[in-house]
Amino acid sequence: MVQALNFQLDEVVRLKRTEAGAVLSEALRDGLKQLYVDAVIEAHLRGEFTRAQAVERVGESTIAPAEQEWHAVRDDVAWGLRGRE
Repeated sequence: MVQALNFQLDEVVRLKRTEAGAVLSEALRDGLKQLYVDAVIEAHLRGEFTRAQAVERVGESTIAPAEQEWHAVRDDVAWGLRGRE
């Protein structure tokens, strides 16, 4: 895994014609942003954030699809469980 990461870092540095520190900084920022979005969505779906609080943090365009996916999965599970009764 370390070898693969080193290869990818070297490739990005070469392709972007930049320094490793800049690439790592960008990767950390982008990765942390995605982790934050995921954490807010999960907290909202668990009921720890209201919809308004979640939208305030990550935006309507992020929350709406996550809610749709959650409802679809919940409905599919409910449908599957009814078939086993």
